[in-house]
Amino acid sequence: MTVEVLTVETVPAYLASRADLAGLVDLSTVTVQEVGDGNLNLVFIVTDAAGGSLVVKQSLPYVRMVGESWPLSQDRILAEARGYDAATRLSPDTIPTYFGLHEERRVIVLEDLSAGTVWRRALNEGRISRGAAAVIGRHVARVGFGTSPFGLDSADYLRALAVSRTPSSSASPSTWSSPTRTATTPTTPGTRRSRPTCSACASRCCSTRSPR
Repeated sequence: MTVEVLTVETVPAYLASRADLAGLVDLSTVTVQEVGDGNLNLVFIVTDAAGGSLVVKQSLPYVRMVGESWPLSQDRILAEARGYDAATRLSPDTIPTYFGLHEERRVIVLEDLSAGTVWRRALNEGRISRGAAAVIGRHVARVGFGTSPFGLDSADYLRALAVSRTPSSSASPSTWSSPTRTATTPTTPGTRRSRPTCSACASRCCSTRSPR
């Protein structure tokens, strides 16, 4: 699936078509700047006269430095959106505000953090950010645990695993369909039980392994 690529000129009209984004910026006074410096995405900073701003990101259907002769699927942004969904649910105070995915246009909208300082730059300049490691640790722990077999029940984990293996899927936990697992019979303590088979990946996947 390939969708229309946004431009600096078309971003305001696009935002005006999104009722869910109404009021975030004053579209009558906005300026738009394309700041993406990579090969895979378009990134626009939208700023209004009062200082309100947001970021619009769209996956490109080709490698920028080569052009349309090197096509790419735009579906990769769906995986990024699932990551933001999970982080928003599990650690909302350690990520930019996420305003959601527009699946049909392969666009996500985020809080603009350009007024801040890129941490890498601060480190290169020798500046110390006290407490930063603790914040990063909390974020990694919350998201890592909350999306693992330890933080999800087995059915939800298997659903997440199935979705992650389908690049075109944007399904959130509320819309996942439940994969089935073959039934197992109880065993007496001390005996080994065969692992169930996950229909999501047709194998005895890592989600069924006992923690070590």
